[in-house]
Amino acid sequence: MPKAPESTIWMDDALNYIRNHACENISVKDVMRHVDKSRKSLERHFVAVLGKTPKEVIHDERLRAVVAMVDESELAIGELAEKCSFSSHSAFTIYFKRMVGVTPTQYRASKRTAL
Repeated sequence: MPKAPESTIWMDDALNYIRNHACENISVKDVMRHVDKSRKSLERHFVAVLGKTPKEVIHDERLRAVVAMVDESELAIGELAEKCSFSSHSAFTIYFKRMVGVTPTQYRASKRTAL
């Protein structure tokens, strides 16, 4: 079996790290440290492979995680905000509404009435 190119291995590692730590308010520097790559190398590979910068991927994964938690969890919105490393309930609600178009409570209610 042919060996995967090194860039594929560390890109997979970087993406898994981002997915697994999306709600921990990670930064591009955290990803750089995790895969031991420079910012330039990381950005060049992300843009070439994914068409997005590491920062954009972190943002997308955090949003995906937040939406999934609101959708699947019974935790109160304030608890979700804390779990996703937001500074406050209101910061979480503002972020969610800006990204999704409705508040977390409205989103949760619409999902439940759709069932």
